[in-house]
Amino acid sequence: MIRFSTVNLFNQGVFNMQSRLAALAQTQDRIANGRRILTPADDPVNSARSLEVEQSQSVAKQFIRNGQSANDALGHVDIVLGSATNLLQNARTIVVNAGNGAYTEKDLRSLAIEVRSQYDELLGLSNTTDSNAQFLFSGFQGRTKPFSETSPGVVAYSGIKVSAKSRSARRDKCRSVKTAAPSFRKSRTATGRS
Repeated sequence: MIRFSTVNLFNQGVFNMQSRLAALAQTQDRIANGRRILTPADDPVNSARSLEVEQSQSVAKQFIRNGQSANDALGHVDIVLGSATNLLQNARTIVVNAGNGAYTEKDLRSLAIEVRSQYDELLGLSNTTDSNAQFLFSGFQGRTKPFSETSPGVVAYSGIKVSAKSRSARRDKCRSVKTAAPSFRKSRTATGRS
């Protein structure tokens, strides 16, 4: 026959109550936090999987932000190119109108001033920066000012001249999206000569 002492029974009861209280506290923590796994020791395998999922979500969110940033940057480029197109069309109209023999010398000077204003505005648009102070049309090196007037009517391109390189953002694990306009291959003067 096995003998049970009162002290052993008491100690066993206290141990059981403490372990049940610890289990209850852990269950209450899980309910309060809304999570089944509070520490990696609770479930090491699912803990590791949970970390993988959180990292994947974080990467996916970054890819979404990159895509939105690329869309914003390309939208900005589109707006600038639209403005440049309007300026060139206006300048063309002015030049065509200047061919009218009815204009006086004073009228022609006024038209020349207006064309110069369009030219200066176009040069300014060519050196537009994005929200990160990166030049839109300088190719891969966004900090390099792409266009400068070397002498009256002569514009030099100073950006990267290799069009294969361009600023881009990762869209997902396999794709990246260009976030700047492609660079130009040759420097051209305002007259179009290389």
